[in-house]
Amino acid sequence: MKNELEELKSYLEELKTISKHLISPKELYSDRIVVINGVEYIDVNEIQKKNFVTVERYRCSLNNGKTITREQIKKNGQDGSAVIILPVTTNNEIIVTVEPRVFTEHTVGVGFPAGYIEKGEEPYVAALRELQEEVGCVPKYLVELKRYYQDEGISGAKNVAFLAVGCQEGYEKNPDPGEFIRYFKCAYKDVLYLEEEGYLESANALVALSKAKPYFDELGHVKQLTKSKNVMEIK
Repeated sequence: MKNELEELKSYLEELKTISKHLISPKELYSDRIVVINGVEYIDVNEIQKKNFVTVERYRCSLNNGKTITREQIKKNGQDGSAVIILPVTTNNEIIVTVEPRVFTEHTVGVGFPAGYIEKGEEPYVAALRELQEEVGCVPKYLVELKRYYQDEGISGAKNVAFLAVGCQEGYEKNPDPGEFIRYFKCAYKDVLYLEEEGYLESANALVALSKAKPYFDELGHVKQLTKSKNVMEIK
């Protein structure tokens, strides 16, 4: 684990946020300002169209006769459902990703490949797409581990965690613009070490790892997969 830990620390240093500043509304919405009778206004409709994150407010009637108001976060006009994938290579190594997470304590996150489910896309398709885009690999099997809500107080986003087994590497990566992803490979026991030492802090990564544990034996190898509704062979 010594070499992998040194590699991880180099990525943490490389992707660390060194400064950030709050962008003023006028600067943020400079292309959405309209002038009426000499007064500048921000076009709210244009904000809703162009911002990646928007907030919708709802008045909700409950069965007990009470009414409550709640706000829902939307991401790119959708609920923000996503996939998180724990990939195991053909050499029985786990692929761990490192990315900027600028609003966290350390400003860098350690976890596994993940990404949003596009409109009309099945979760397993999103998982296959994200695996290739982020780390350039394609699995032989996908195992659905768990479906869970991200933050049900302000969102309808539902995540799906997968275990990807028999991942073949070497495919072309295609991260989104603005994504800076580093990754390294290590043994299953080393991933458990990263969890114990506090390197894995993301709820998504922790859920995926927790739900994947029954699929590993005492030596850290993936057990023989049996046919079931949550195991999909990729052909």
